[in-house]
Amino acid sequence: MPAGAATRNGDCCVLRPPIALRAAACALAVLLAGAADAGAAPLLSRARGVAALQQVETPGIARAQALRLDTAALAALRTRQHATVDAFPLGRDRSVTLELARFDPFGAHARVEVMEAGGAHEMPLPDIAYFRGTVQGERASRVLLLAAADEVHGFVSSGGDVFPFGRRSGGMHVSYALQNADAAFFPPPGDFCSNDLHPEQVTAPTPRRTAALPPPVAGLPLKVAEIAVETDQELRAKFGSDQATLDYLASLLAAITTIYERDVSVKLTFSYIRLWNTTDPWTATGTSGALSELLSYWNANMTGQARDVTPGG
Repeated sequence: MPAGAATRNGDCCVLRPPIALRAAACALAVLLAGAADAGAAPLLSRARGVAALQQVETPGIARAQALRLDTAALAALRTRQHATVDAFPLGRDRSVTLELARFDPFGAHARVEVMEAGGAHEMPLPDIAYFRGTVQGERASRVLLLAAADEVHGFVSSGGDVFPFGRRSGGMHVSYALQNADAAFFPPPGDFCSNDLHPEQVTAPTPRRTAALPPPVAGLPLKVAEIAVETDQELRAKFGSDQATLDYLASLLAAITTIYERDVSVKLTFSYIRLWNTTDPWTATGTSGALSELLSYWNANMTGQARDVTPGG
């Protein structure tokens, strides 16, 4: 039967288009899809004008760049497992393309517990899509991007500098180069990790999970550590709400596991977080005493919570 001829199918007439026509239609669909992607607004774009820059001025940080968030691009990003983000601004002078893959820093049975005066209750994990990846064409780079329902934040390590980005209290997003932050205004911590000063408090064994490790990634042996996170009332008071405290911790934990997995082949999976919105049981003021107190409390009260490590916050 010649191409394009009509045939009978019961009482319906089915038109079979020529093969060349079908191919042209497919090609047109691909072109239109590409044109739609090309015309999509960038996730973040630089906001121009003095007023915009004034909204993101921060003492001790020079050349901060105000950014506008495209909500449609954000909504689309949150649905994806892999994404390419074009024209992503780094401070005032650079724009790059990000290659991202979605990940989850929390275990399958992770839970968050909030301690109140009337007892404990659980709250859901943050509504955040977690992405990590690299700058296109720069294998040594590192990207962490956390996409919430109405904002994004994270960092890009590229070209020998680090570019934090996120939303300010007024709603405007900002990006800046870490080299433009005044070290005198933002002094580094004294002891990088006070636990190192008291090894006797951090070498005691803790209950370990029995699940098998996943297969090696990219030929490297990947170790897995299941982490339970303990906090205190002071941390909760600093952020003013359970949600703000949890969002901060989730961002911190996502950054930690991203760095550990890449640099030392250790995947951190967070299984438990506890917030204290009432008087906590911690009374020690020194590092050694606090570590001893945490160890004793968890060994006495939390043996049923699977974990390899329990850091305090």
